[in-house]
Amino acid sequence: MDGQQRERAPVVEDDPVATRIVDVTLRRRCEVSATITSVESTGRPTVVLDVVVDDGTARLVCTFFGRRGIPGFQVGRRVQVSGRLVRYRDRPCLLNPAYVLMDDGCAEPATSS
Repeated sequence: MDGQQRERAPVVEDDPVATRIVDVTLRRRCEVSATITSVESTGRPTVVLDVVVDDGTARLVCTFFGRRGIPGFQVGRRVQVSGRLVRYRDRPCLLNPAYVLMDDGCAEPATSS
């Protein structure tokens, strides 16, 4: 850095929770229902699964560490993700967000807990 520190937005626990991706801002909580548009796994230098979701207002990257895949995570599937937006790999994303797979008519909804 050039002697200046970046100013960070404070984490405020009682802020309203964003429910549309377009309204999500860094360091704020969100809980959005969206459709999975891509699922990609990388193995170097760490195993990471990137899942992109779209709710019709914008796209959001959800990054899961140590996962090559998650059962039920398929393009076109509806999912609800929740977490706090951060910057990782120079892009905004949710790191290891909580999730609920929405009912596809075949089985019980799956959750991350």
